[in-house]
Amino acid sequence: MQTMRNYARRIIAYGLAVTMMIPGIAGASALGVDSSTAYFATPVAAIGDFLFERTVARNDVASGEPTAAQPVVRLAAHTEHDALMIGALHTTDRRTVSAVELHNTTRQFVPLSDVALVVSVSTNHTDYMCRVNLQGYAPSQSSVRYYHPAVAPADGAQLQGCPSVPDGEQVTRYDVALEQSGATIDKASVAVDELAGALVWERARWTAAARTGVFAKDFRARAGEAEVTAPYETPGEPSLQILEVLPHPHSCDAAPGNCQKYVKVKNTGDQPIDLAAYRLRSGTPGSNSTVRNTSSLAGVIAPGQVLTIRAQANGAELAILRSGTLWFEDQHGLVSFSP
Repeated sequence: MQTMRNYARRIIAYGLAVTMMIPGIAGASALGVDSSTAYFATPVAAIGDFLFERTVARNDVASGEPTAAQPVVRLAAHTEHDALMIGALHTTDRRTVSAVELHNTTRQFVPLSDVALVVSVSTNHTDYMCRVNLQGYAPSQSSVRYYHPAVAPADGAQLQGCPSVPDGEQVTRYDVALEQSGATIDKASVAVDELAGALVWERARWTAAARTGVFAKDFRARAGEAEVTAPYETPGEPSLQILEVLPHPHSCDAAPGNCQKYVKVKNTGDQPIDLAAYRLRSGTPGSNSTVRNTSSLAGVIAPGQVLTIRAQANGAELAILRSGTLWFEDQHGLVSFSP
């Protein structure tokens, strides 16, 4: 993926829409010299301060050398260690742990990069253990399921490296530990005899009262299927260039067809980009997301396509501040890509 570029030169332009020049594209001809000249001949917007790498208004010549931009990763705030807990234990064939569910009790996405599941199955002959380092994020107030490789669906997260118990051995005990930053934050231990009557056991409650360490108190037999999700993986940096922005239209008489905010972007890569995986931010990088500076996106932009975005995914007007910087984030705002 090419690095997405916004622009690093401060400008102030009143009464003009602004066209951003793209390295490797011959000036304003990327949008059509004639149509661009006609469009910008009449003032249609007051844009305020924006940061861009190279800038041209009307048919002026762009100046300033482009500078390479690197993605800036901004993670969600780390939560307390009790944010995650073992939500359920599946022992479908009574010979191994077929699935483990984790539950995020908070209203935030919890990063899993420092989280591991340690699964141990004891038999009358030996102990079989595996340690699985997790990735991605646990969505807020949701359960994430990890399957044993032998029973995992094609799109399911797996307990990679966990062995199966050989035929002829009798399982006597299951132990599952949840570790974060090297510390054990939750554990489920149970003898097979305690599992009579059900193959799937779920946490009785999401409170401290159900974290006593005594399986019979903490877990109950599950009736039916529970709603679970996959761990959330942030998308890669999009190969998107912002060509043009109209953040504050104020005169509809001169150009009634353009009397709304818009952002014009180009896919400079060789793969389609699903815009729903991203959102558009404006203002000061590092600032909090609000309804005034954050726009949800929708649609797919093909390689080489130039797309004018005039509304959010829900049809609402784009939320672009009058001044600052434009940049993209993943749809949940966990990772931002530097302007």
